[in-house]
Amino acid sequence: MTLPACHTTNTAGALPLHVLDKANFGAWHAQQDAQVQAWCDAQKFVAAPGSLLLLPGDAGVAGAVLGIGDALDAHSYAHAAYGLPVGAWKIANALNDDARKALQLGWGLGAYKFARYK
Repeated sequence: MTLPACHTTNTAGALPLHVLDKANFGAWHAQQDAQVQAWCDAQKFVAAPGSLLLLPGDAGVAGAVLGIGDALDAHSYAHAAYGLPVGAWKIANALNDDARKALQLGWGLGAYKFARYK
């Protein structure tokens, strides 16, 4: 059984997860170094809803960007649990309380697999 990625508030050893919608992607992209900008451009990543981009680093994966639609819709985050590599992930950008609650619910819903009768 494949385990899902884990969202954590314990930042020790957790990789950064940038949660962005299309409207905020441009500003985030402009603040990144040239290597990250080139990687996003090469992948044609624009933070479309349901999208995910792993960011490369010297030791493999250095982080990820999660594209979402409505920040208050729990389903916007559901693809993160199995889309990200197994490990601990911390939210790298500010989310308001309602968006953080939606993320937590969506992450849990996305990680759920009913396998009792399989």
